[in-house]
Amino acid sequence: MPTVNDVKRKESSSTAGFFELVINSKNELALAEYQFINTSRGKVIEIPHTFVPVSERGRGLAGIVTEAAFQWAKENGWKVRPTCSYVSGRFLDKNPHWNDNCE
Repeated sequence: MPTVNDVKRKESSSTAGFFELVINSKNELALAEYQFINTSRGKVIEIPHTFVPVSERGRGLAGIVTEAAFQWAKENGWKVRPTCSYVSGRFLDKNPHWNDNCE
């Protein structure tokens, strides 16, 4: 089973990117997309979307890429704005220790 250590952060622009996890031999990806936002209260990384291929759902892969995003944000001094319904609901319900790192 993959772990957060297998997740890579990729930038698609200077203000956006995604955390990706290669999940099978077909090189399919689990993703957590992000955008950097500077607010009056500090630096924020917004997570608007997560994706896992239908054939791979139910294995906790969205949680792994989301956990990696939260870890990166905390290590780099960013707060998280969880606008993705999975992140703001299921992930934070199962991982309430991350609520303190949310905007």
